[in-house]
Amino acid sequence: MVCSSNNFRVASYTSGFTLWSYSSSDSLEEIMAPGYFNPMAAYVRRGDMILTNADWEKDLTSAILVVTDTKDGNISLRRLV
Repeated sequence: MVCSSNNFRVASYTSGFTLWSYSSSDSLEEIMAPGYFNPMAAYVRRGDMILTNADWEKDLTSAILVVTDTKDGNISLRRLV
């Protein structure tokens, strides 16, 4: 699976930092998989955070993800909470 741009939105922006909001029926494991957010590479930057609601149709799992790298259009993430 890959990120759905329809569910990926800016929650807040200040001083070059963006807080994103993302909801999906995909599991958190799928969302954390390499390449999942690559379609958003033109928009996200290192240090941006993504408030995530995963598997919202079944067993809702929430997480705060931080973008650790965007090299060559490949988005790397780390789960903060």
